[in-house]
Amino acid sequence: MDLLIIDTSSRMLTLAGEAGGRAFGLCLPDCGRAHSELLNRKMRELLEKEGLSLADFDLFGAVRGPGSFTGIRIGVTAARALCQVFEKPALPLNGLEVLCEGEGPLCGALDAGTGRLYVGAFDRGRELCPVQVIRREELPAFLAAHPHPLISPEPGLGQLPSDPAADLLRAAKRKLPGGAVPFRELVPLYVRPCQAEENAKQTGRGGI
Repeated sequence: MDLLIIDTSSRMLTLAGEAGGRAFGLCLPDCGRAHSELLNRKMRELLEKEGLSLADFDLFGAVRGPGSFTGIRIGVTAARALCQVFEKPALPLNGLEVLCEGEGPLCGALDAGTGRLYVGAFDRGRELCPVQVIRREELPAFLAAHPHPLISPEPGLGQLPSDPAADLLRAAKRKLPGGAVPFRELVPLYVRPCQAEENAKQTGRGGI
């Protein structure tokens, strides 16, 4: 199955795919807040380099969370649009599971804002503990309970992913064929309320 997967859930922008048995991908390690500006251009450049078009793919997928609220929406919206236009199924992926796609049990950590982290532990697709939100100062306790190498795109937090595009493709292929869903089922995974909702609760104005 020829597939194209998008990950805009963290500071990185990663694209990975396979067509005709040939794997390809790219990763920009720190896009700041420019994912929406870069995604379409980088996707077009990658496909042109590989001699491919969007119509060549059998499936489109995206990391649906956890991660940046805005980043998740960018990737999920793009993948859903491609699925609709080309009438293809979708593949939802967990960003922490992708981080932990390397050899052996691994822990993953992603920035959750306001001094917090999304953390989880996986062993080649098998969840070892539920994805959760912790304060940064609680990370040593989490790692003591789950003593595996820590992978994170956040500099200085753990080991940086060595090949994010390859990890993204491996995680996607591991989910197939049973993980493909209709495009309407590719929806964001929000482990915690967004900051606006939390602020509204604290001020007694309710959610948004």
